[in-house]
Amino acid sequence: MSLRSKGVTVVSALAGLAMFSQSPEFAQQYKQRLGGALEELRTVISDFDEDAKASEMNREEALQSMQTSEEQFSNDRALSVSRSIQRFENLGHQKFLMDAAHQLTRPLFVLQNPDPKLLKGAWADFEPAVPLNSAGGVYGGVGALFFALLARFGIGRWRKRRQAKRDKALDDAIEVRVVEPETASTADSPRGNDNR
Repeated sequence: MSLRSKGVTVVSALAGLAMFSQSPEFAQQYKQRLGGALEELRTVISDFDEDAKASEMNREEALQSMQTSEEQFSNDRALSVSRSIQRFENLGHQKFLMDAAHQLTRPLFVLQNPDPKLLKGAWADFEPAVPLNSAGGVYGGVGALFFALLARFGIGRWRKRRQAKRDKALDDAIEVRVVEPETASTADSPRGNDNR
């Protein structure tokens, strides 16, 4: 392997190490946002339940009443509350899984079924940190290996393409150098008239 190829591989491995080692930290920041979103949704749903109870209805009855109302506002409000309840349940399930998971597997739960709003917010505010734990080391190692292999694969393909171009150029040069046989007849040659 040439010095340039080694350099590309090392730089790629370092890039993979830097990127992948941040996965546990990103999962931690996502988890913190997850907790905040759950508290916010819990407040909204509790207020709705209290309003329903004040009208002597449970949650389902209140939603049904709003959905069958002739007012568009009530229909829209029922839809938004239903979405909030569904999101609360989804986030609650994800938080339960992340709390029970090992630090090493938490990033996988973020990838499995991320909440778009939380993911966008966590990414916008994400601040990289130096990974000083085993999870950061494992993800960094995996990233370094993956990017190094990717670089080696890319270098190999690039070399094959370059060699194929050289071979084609060489074949073209050989074809140009081939001298075509003389097409003139022996009768036209000066020796053709020699009857000795």
